[in-house]
Amino acid sequence: MRTEMQILAEKLETHRFELDLSVRELQETNQSLKEREEYLYNMIEHASEGIMTVNRLGLIVSANTVVCNLLGYDNYSLIGKPLNLFLNESTKRDFTSFLTQGGESNLHFKAETLLNHKLDKATIPVQLSINALKNSKDKKFLVILTDLSQIKKIQKDLDQEKAEKEALLKINEELDQFVYRVSHDLRAPLASSIGLIELAKNEPDRDKIAEYLDLQKKNLLRLEDFIGNILAFSRNSRNEITRNKISFQDIVSDLMEQFSFSEAASKVVFHTSICQTSDFVSDQMRVKIILSNLISNAIKYSDPTKDENIINLEIKVDENFGKIKISDNGIGIQQEYHEKIFQPFFRATDYNTGSGVGLALVKEAVSKIMGSVLVSSEYRKGTTFTLHIPSLK
Repeated sequence: MRTEMQILAEKLETHRFELDLSVRELQETNQSLKEREEYLYNMIEHASEGIMTVNRLGLIVSANTVVCNLLGYDNYSLIGKPLNLFLNESTKRDFTSFLTQGGESNLHFKAETLLNHKLDKATIPVQLSINALKNSKDKKFLVILTDLSQIKKIQKDLDQEKAEKEALLKINEELDQFVYRVSHDLRAPLASSIGLIELAKNEPDRDKIAEYLDLQKKNLLRLEDFIGNILAFSRNSRNEITRNKISFQDIVSDLMEQFSFSEAASKVVFHTSICQTSDFVSDQMRVKIILSNLISNAIKYSDPTKDENIINLEIKVDENFGKIKISDNGIGIQQEYHEKIFQPFFRATDYNTGSGVGLALVKEAVSKIMGSVLVSSEYRKGTTFTLHIPSLK
């Protein structure tokens, strides 16, 4: 029979074997946990997104390399800093409110925000996603940062490309309209002149022939005016600003002399008031284009039903600004057309045969010299154009 000592020895051997087995299992479990921990660390460390944990106070507990790069800190310096330090004001408030609620497991915080980078003070657009970690001994939160910089850049590029395409489409539409209107406005006086030539060829009456020739001359002058406006409109878009000392008195005197040869202008009474107290610098060519077209328009659209057609030109200039006011008692412009009259080829009336380019040219020229133009008009009573232009000294 076995002695008690033998039985006890057998039990000890069994326990020793079981203990060795448990130790091996524990070692294997520890090794497995270590491998998992290392795998998880590598996965987090090499993730394309920023991953960190914060405690219930919002202080950073851990952070991967992406987070460090986004915020401009090394890992050691980042630990213990409040996440709010890097958030913009609106997101700070929302995040603080989330923490106040205890970050219940069913709550999820998500926001698109800007992070403040430590070194270059740049703001980085990110998607911020925060969830409470379950089964955490101390309340902790998992924070995931997705850098949106590239997405924003792509979106910006797409928006710019879209805007450029829309601008190109608009240019093409304007070009189609331009070609149509130019061809129409060129063809009309040419066709009229050809018709007058045919009439003159078979007309024995010299007085009638002279009348046809006068009509042809008017057609050709109209054609010359139209071509001149088109060329001026084209040059204004392309040419850079040329700065000159401006004498408004000289410009107005030259224009009055030019218009003195116009039959229409001879029926108009001009009142001019020019007060220039100092040197004024601007683009002389464009200032002359602006005044010429506005005065020409006032002459063209004078009202033949009125006893007297009047154009008032008032200019006040100091060293910084110039104010130009041109008013008339002509046929006026209907209210619904006030916003459209500066569009190329738009005509608010068929009362007179203008090119439809004059006011568009005025608007373009005024914009080039960094000025502004306003229109005030009452149909059948008259129109006033008011311009403010800065000295470009």
